[in-house]
Amino acid sequence: MSSERGPDAAQKTVSVMRRIPVVATIREAYVFAATHLGGVIGLIWVSMVMITIARYFTFYRFYNDFIDFLAGNNAAQMGPTLLMLLFYLVAALLLYAVMFVGVIQLALSARAAPAFIHFAFGPLEWRMFRAFFAFAGLVLLIAMAIMIAVNAVFALVPAAKANQAAVSSVVILAMFCIGLVLAARFLLLLPAIAVNETAPALRRAWALSAGNVLPLLGVLLGIFLPVTLVFVLIDLDWEKKAAL
Repeated sequence: MSSERGPDAAQKTVSVMRRIPVVATIREAYVFAATHLGGVIGLIWVSMVMITIARYFTFYRFYNDFIDFLAGNNAAQMGPTLLMLLFYLVAALLLYAVMFVGVIQLALSARAAPAFIHFAFGPLEWRMFRAFFAFAGLVLLIAMAIMIAVNAVFALVPAAKANQAAVSSVVILAMFCIGLVLAARFLLLLPAIAVNETAPALRRAWALSAGNVLPLLGVLLGIFLPVTLVFVLIDLDWEKKAAL
């Protein structure tokens, strides 16, 4: 098992980030992924297998119990299932923290790629988990605030009830846009901050991303949108072959 730790905490990110070169950053991300693919796989595969197994059993039970709930209208039977789902989400954040710390250290040349297997949980992983947990809590609070506002609109504006589909579409679009902004302002910087610094990660990410929101959005879309499209095309191809 690999157990190296990151660079000294004194090597901190500068207080004000310069303008991010979007194209160069995206290119460097893909170059790193291509040249260190074997090392990245060695760092994350154990955690990914654990997440995949936990996800299968958790959602298998959730879907079955939800079908029974719709048939019997007994909400009490969903309690243990929802608790299991909550435990899965916490465990997933912990395992993602293990993966992100290892990959960030590899990107910073603070560790060598493992020969075969890596799994370690220490102060850096714990700090990464706390950062992810705080971000997830922030997203949940914002989503709850939006839902409360939507329910208030339905209660106070009679026309909204007559056009619930349109209102729901607007809400989904708004939540998607807010999620993109939050990911740009927080999520892209959180892993590096958690590994290299000791300051509160969310506050530090907010301060560093100021003035770079649009470039960070460009980096986010440039990295994840092509990958998402590839997976969508693969999924459509599989569905087409299954239909034949």
